[in-house]
Amino acid sequence: MTLVKVDLTSALRHQIPNNLEIEALSIKEALEKLCLMYPDIRGKIFVKESSKLHPFVRLFLNGKEFPAARLQDNSEADLGVSVTLSILTAIAGG
Repeated sequence: MTLVKVDLTSALRHQIPNNLEIEALSIKEALEKLCLMYPDIRGKIFVKESSKLHPFVRLFLNGKEFPAARLQDNSEADLGVSVTLSILTAIAGG
């Protein structure tokens, strides 16, 4: 199991406490656990009830972009002991 520290943009942070850590075997599992703990966030991260990320959501693992395709093909390698998962959402407006 890997300890995944979840870092959120301000648009999501008001729903979830700072310094949230989740034990998971993969990034996909960490996201699923996050959504189980905080169901209101699912619609902001995933498209409807699927496990497909919204097009405006970007994931970063230890500061490097984590391609959404890796969630679908289970190509996640060993995460190590501890990682930081940053979830960024685009803000639209004009």
